[in-house]
Amino acid sequence: MSDLELLTSEYRFQLHSLDGCIDSRFGWVASSAPGDPRVILTRQSRSAPFEVCQWQGDYESVVSLTIGCSSQGQNHWPGIVAICQRHDSSAAATISVLDPTVSRPQILPTPTGAAESYGSSIAQGPNRWLVCEPTGITDISFSGKVWVLNATDGSVQEILVPDCAGPFDMFGNDISAHAKYVAIGAPLQDQPLLDCGAVHIYRWSDDVLEPMEMLISGFPEANGWFGSTVQFLDDDLLLVGAPGAGGSGLVEVFQLDEGRWKFKNRYFPPRSTVSRFGFAIASIGSDLFIGEKSPVPSWVHFRREKNCDDTNPFAPIDLKGLPISQDRNGDSGIGRAGS
Repeated sequence: MSDLELLTSEYRFQLHSLDGCIDSRFGWVASSAPGDPRVILTRQSRSAPFEVCQWQGDYESVVSLTIGCSSQGQNHWPGIVAICQRHDSSAAATISVLDPTVSRPQILPTPTGAAESYGSSIAQGPNRWLVCEPTGITDISFSGKVWVLNATDGSVQEILVPDCAGPFDMFGNDISAHAKYVAIGAPLQDQPLLDCGAVHIYRWSDDVLEPMEMLISGFPEANGWFGSTVQFLDDDLLLVGAPGAGGSGLVEVFQLDEGRWKFKNRYFPPRSTVSRFGFAIASIGSDLFIGEKSPVPSWVHFRREKNCDDTNPFAPIDLKGLPISQDRNGDSGIGRAGS
């Protein structure tokens, strides 16, 4: 699929096909694409000029990336971009930190024992890099794990594995970081049905992650793969992809309520011809992109609309920004309680 230049509600941005990588935080977007030797950092803006920082080099094999906060404090640039590259399919990946103020990338040491899936998803916390390894082996075969690395020197601080971990859970298939919380998906965890999936929520206590709760689907379904993707939205919404559920896949919405993440609603694809809806999620400003696979991987673009009651549901739109006609409806749109 060719790349598309999409005009979101906040800025113009080159959105790569789903084999590329994208992250949006702090008003900036970082992206890379297969075969493109660049990592690009773009400022969200309604009008030109669009400030861009490009790292040119051997970056054709980026498998994941994330925007992080620089330890140097606020300056012209938002901070740093961590990328994971896998040059050899049989070897563990390498994490590099790109800083707009530094000419050479910082390459973090790969932990001893890291497996091939090391670096499939990454996130940042207080002085920490969180590196996922969904097929990682602990004392349980292929349960998955998340490496917690010191952001300065890459040393291993701890390894996250849920107490309820089982074989082939794929814990760490995806990760999303919040100011106070971290969500980690385990889409093949048997909670409560075979390969139903789960999401594990951790809470930051200074620079240490403490287990908080485990989320399961509001409508558990065998082979639903709930937790394939996770994405915090604003400060109090969490989106969870379940591409095997509901026939065509769906996205579930959880809302922070009195310190707990509670199921709110679920969102089906706008058309019945869509398949594996929810296997990828990207949030850019007030625009949302959800991946599907019919017949090839592509994005479904949603835009947040403000209603008269101050709710903000997302509506599917086409490349021209026009509403997409829907032949099926979910329980409700993606929005806040009461929408």
